[in-house]
Amino acid sequence: ATINSASNGLDDGRFFVAAKVTTLGGGNYHYEYAVHNVDNSRAGGSFRIPLAAGVTTSNFSFGDIDSDGSNDWSVAQVGNEVVFTATASNALEWNTIYNFGFDADRAPGSGGVILDEHRPGAGAPTVTVAAEVPGGVILASFDTFGSGCEGSVGVPGGSANDLNAAGGTLSGNTNQYEYCYRVISSGPVELTSFEIFTQSNSGTITRPAHVYADVGGGPSNTPLASTTITVNAGAGFYTATLASPIVVSGNFYIGYENSPGGVISTLTSGASGTGFYRTAVTGNFQQSGIANRPSYRVHWNPVTVYSTPAIGVSGLPQLGTVYNLTLNDALDSTFAILVSGLTSGAPVALPGAPTCSLLCATTVLDVAVTTAGGTAQSPISVPNSVSLEGVNVYHQWAILDPSVNTLGLVVSNGGVATVGN
Repeated sequence: ATINSASNGLDDGRFFVAAKVTTLGGGNYHYEYAVHNVDNSRAGGSFRIPLAAGVTTSNFSFGDIDSDGSNDWSVAQVGNEVVFTATASNALEWNTIYNFGFDADRAPGSGGVILDEHRPGAGAPTVTVAAEVPGGVILASFDTFGSGCEGSVGVPGGSANDLNAAGGTLSGNTNQYEYCYRVISSGPVELTSFEIFTQSNSGTITRPAHVYADVGGGPSNTPLASTTITVNAGAGFYTATLASPIVVSGNFYIGYENSPGGVISTLTSGASGTGFYRTAVTGNFQQSGIANRPSYRVHWNPVTVYSTPAIGVSGLPQLGTVYNLTLNDALDSTFAILVSGLTSGAPVALPGAPTCSLLCATTVLDVAVTTAGGTAQSPISVPNSVSLEGVNVYHQWAILDPSVNTLGLVVSNGGVATVGN
């Protein structure tokens, strides 16, 4: 047998499908599938095998894990599919294997089988697994490609949190290392300066101070920005001011090269935090068991984040059906043009619209008006003609957004619809 697997994106677990095709003679073939729900909690509610046009099937078989025939799945050929449907009490639950079989009057070809989720939940309602099917079938699909450009729709950025902002009593720890401290932040924010609660046990010291990006839950070894900090003998907050503000997104780290003579910023009591240490500037950071109650304040400005319009789809480009191209994150109550064509090449820069590029041929233009929420949709009808199987249709939205650039347009990313069953 050939064995493949797939899952419902990142929302649920995996189905494995083993497929074996046996020649019966006289142009007939027996198709057998073993479907293993490894860890998909929503379970399989139906199992569908697409068929090439004109295929006839017979001699259906089903096997589950009990001897109760009353809960066996029903089966029928429905159009160009063989559909096995679970009873309400006998879905394909996790860590279970069921068998499905039938005969067909067509040799196998590449395609995919579809499992419909039995219970509602997050993510897509189906899981498609590559497998041989009668005659070979191209499954309808939709994928995005390329990138759009920012419009005028702005949303507030993030925030950055202080820790033990009132200070406290320092533990007095000091050693030969550089220390930095994690700032919990939802970005982006524009950082202008920061204060660290510390002191010097060697008179007045002026030392390099740094901001580090988060890399995998720890500080990068290379600073995002550097400045200096001057620390005196008295315990208190000392300020490091950046020459130019920097934009940071998500968690980041602040600190200074306190060795020698500087006291580690960790309090005898207070809220817990996370500190890292290394040989100043040259080593790799390691998490510290000492600097677990740092005290700092961060000074930042809010940053407005501008949305990039995004293309999406409702439904799939299946023969004889309609799929809807959707638009999100656009300016509200404005014109949006759906650009469609059969070719896509190198991005073509739009004059007067920096960073905006046309991604597909402009064979057909459809006009829509965005809602108050900045959304739109446009339906595309697919004729029921097998000659269209495998055809790719490329789409992109262009949105009227007069204040953004001299052209007055922004665009979404692209989408490619593959016509199939």
